[in-house]
Parts: sequence; structure tokens; C-alpha cells
Amino acid sequence: MLPIFAIRFLMHIYTPIKYKQEQLFRWYLSFIPTYIQQVFYIQDKSNYIEEIYNYIHMRPWCDKDKIKIKESGYYLFTYWNTEKYSIERIILHTDHLKKALNLTDLNNLWAFNEKALIKILYEYQEKYKSENILDLFLNNENVYHTLIKYIPSMRIPNNITARIIYILKQCETKIVIDLKQEEFRVIYYTDQLDELHKKDDEYLITM
Repeated sequence: MLPIFAIRFLMHIYTPIKYKQEQLFRWYLSFIPTYIQQVFYIQDKSNYIEEIYNYIHMRPWCDKDKIKIKESGYYLFTYWNTEKYSIERIILHTDHLKKALNLTDLNNLWAFNEKALIKILYEYQEKYKSENILDLFLNNENVYHTLIKYIPSMRIPNNITARIIYILKQCETKIVIDLKQEEFRVIYYTDQLDELHKKDDEYLITM
């Protein structure tokens, strides 16, 4: 075992090196622009989820000749956040998507570049989020930390349902989605310490 003075000497050398290493890594990440990584579509009142865009296989973003836009359902965007240096998520129903982008026809979605689209959706999410969600359970299983990146989307009234919570949880834990499952029970707690129960296709938060 090393004596304490030797450990202190090693830490005196290691800590500045580690700090510089992290600084260099963040400097490198700062050059990565905002981009959309994947887009998924979820049918209304269905457990079916479909990947409609993946940046690895398709460039540029949302090529109108390659992506078949659906007019009703949910769109899940995963994207690189240049401020947090991480992949983030936004999920919105098409009603909210059209409102956020001021569109009547989602076939015009391709007209937005990636950075502008994410900025608009993020600002919409921040503007319309309602009561805070402090904890979240799906069929008696705590899924708050698993789905923490979706919490801002859940706070939008008339957006996320108990069924969508199930689909997101299965995706995040890489567990096969049971297309026939039809019972979804969600309990969540607000910052007012209210305990709210939702099921199936009920919205978590209503207007």
C-alpha cells in the first residue's frame, strides 16, 4: 500500500491532467453541430413504432422523396444537443407538431433544416409545459429515471398517454414491444405532491 504522501503526490499530477483531458474532449464536442439522429413514428392508439429516419443511412435530413410523412400520430426525435453534449429526445403528437411549426400539412416538414426544427420544437416544449412530474410509475414499476429525457414532453397537455409511456420504456430498455398488450397503468406525482392515475390512451396531463 502506498504511503499517504505518495498518493497525494500522484493525485497532484493526475487531477490537472484529467481536467485538461475533459476540457479537450468538450472542446472537440463543441464542434459537432446540432443534428437529428433518428426519427420514429408511432401510430395513434397502437403499440407499433417505426423508424422513418436515421442519419447513418439517409442524408440530407428528411428527404421528401424518401420519407413518407404520416399526418396523425407521434413523432419521436432524437438529436445531438450541442449545449448538453448529449443525445436528447422530443416526442410530440402531430397536433402539437403542426402547431409548433405552423403547418397544416406535415409533408412540408422537410423544408426545415435540422437546427431550426429542433430549436422550434424545444422552445414549443418549454412554452407549453405544465405541471412538473417528480416521479413516474408504469404498471407498478418506477420508470422515472429510464424516461427522464422525455419528462419535458410529458408535461405538455394532451400529448403523452399511458400507452406511449409503455412504448418509450420498452425502447429505452431495449425490450421487445408487445403489439397485443392493451393494459397500461401509469401513476405519477407532481410538485404539489398530488398522486395521479392514468391508463391506456388517457393523457397524462389535460388542458
